[in-house]
Amino acid sequence: MRFSVLIVSAVLAFSPLAGAAEGEDPAAEVLARFDPMLASLDAILDDPESTPDEKRALIEREFDIWVDYATMAHAALGPRAREFSALELASFASEFERYFQHFYVSRMALRDAAARKAVDASYDPQSGTVTVRVPGVATLSGPFTERSTDPRNVDAHFRLLKRYGDWRIVDVRIGSVGVTKFFRQQFESLLRTDNPEQLITRLRDHNEQLEARNPLDPNQRRR
Repeated sequence: MRFSVLIVSAVLAFSPLAGAAEGEDPAAEVLARFDPMLASLDAILDDPESTPDEKRALIEREFDIWVDYATMAHAALGPRAREFSALELASFASEFERYFQHFYVSRMALRDAAARKAVDASYDPQSGTVTVRVPGVATLSGPFTERSTDPRNVDAHFRLLKRYGDWRIVDVRIGSVGVTKFFRQQFESLLRTDNPEQLITRLRDHNEQLEARNPLDPNQRRR
C-alpha cells in the first residue's frame, strides 16, 4: 500500500503536466517543473523504508513521464535508422528505453549531497529547446565499453523540446559527451557486422544482464 501511495504522489506531484502556466518564459517554465522532479528523485533515493526495487520502479516511472524515448532512440541510430523496418524500429526503441533507464538509474545511484545544488536553464529560440544543467552527475558508459570520470566534477545537461503538448527530454549531455551521439557511435560500430535484428537481440540480451542487478542495491552494484 505504501509503495502505491509513493507512486501516485511522485507521479502526480511532479508530473510535467503540473506547474507553470503556458505563456511563461520557456526556461523558467521548464525549471519550475524540473527542479521539483529532481527533489522527488532525491526523496526516493533517501527513503529508508523503500526497497531498492521500489526505488528503481519509482525513478523509472519519472523517466517515463519526462523522456521522449522514441526521439532519443531514432537519434541514437542516426542515418542507420533507414536500415530498420517499422517493426524493427519499434523493437529497438523498446530496448533502447530499457537501456537508457538502467543507464540513468546507475547515474542516480551515485548522486550525493554534493550534486544536489540549484539547477539552471536556458532557452534557444532557434531550435525551440530548453537546456537544463544539473551539477555533478556521473560516469558515462556505452552498452559494451566503459568510460568513467569523477561524478562530482561532471554536469549533466538535459535538452528538452515541446512534444505532445509538454516539455520532453530529447537528449542528455554528460560533461562534454552527448549521450545519443555516444550511443550512436556504439551502435554504428555494431552495425558494421550486425544487421538490425542482430543488434536488437544483442541489446535485449545486454538489458537482461543489466536488469539482473539493481544499481540502487549496494549488494548488487557493479564496481
